[in-house]
Amino acid sequence: YLSARKLKTKTIKTYKMKNILIILTAIFMIGCASNPIKLAPQTYSNESKNGVIAGTVSIIDGKPKFNSYDFYYREIGQKKQHRITIKPDQGGFTMVLKPDYSVGDTLVFQYLMEHPPGQYEFFNYSLFNNMGYIQSTKREKKGFSIPFQVKSGEIAYLGDMVINTKEFKKTGTLVRWLDNSKRELEKFKAKFKKIDWSTFANQTITEGEIENQELIEFKKAER
Repeated sequence: YLSARKLKTKTIKTYKMKNILIILTAIFMIGCASNPIKLAPQTYSNESKNGVIAGTVSIIDGKPKFNSYDFYYREIGQKKQHRITIKPDQGGFTMVLKPDYSVGDTLVFQYLMEHPPGQYEFFNYSLFNNMGYIQSTKREKKGFSIPFQVKSGEIAYLGDMVINTKEFKKTGTLVRWLDNSKRELEKFKAKFKKIDWSTFANQTITEGEIENQELIEFKKAER
């Protein structure tokens, strides 16, 4: 009887420890929100040797579906990768996106990234989902090439990448790439007073080499 009782007590303790480990694992997995605008240079002029890329990633439907939204780019012919990352605030049991501003049900995240001049390309994306023991990442297996140029002393506006995961499931289109340069220039000017915005050039991307042609739709008109 005592042996059975000890065994039962040990089993209960083991069960509790497993629950504690699961809770601790969940706590370590959650993290603070990540917004790409935090990496923006605070000053910039036409005398700079580097160039700057500017734009936005907009997420339709305010409830985050993923733990991380990433767009990867690199200088063409180079292995070093860069990325534009958006992570919701995961400090609780629900994920909350904290945009730079909103337009209706669309959450808008700005980015300004400084790089040496050269020919660059967006080559993939990833949508990461973490459910504890189950993790998944959506990306293009073969990638793609969406080229753009970085020039010394210029802020190149690349466009607004509008993500619609609901539409993705129905039509296969994940991103609508739009020109919202006028709206963004006003927003950037208000936020970064020490940047010379006369260097701002509308270089909205309008094409790329994408095997899955439905994945990204390029639009010239502003939304």
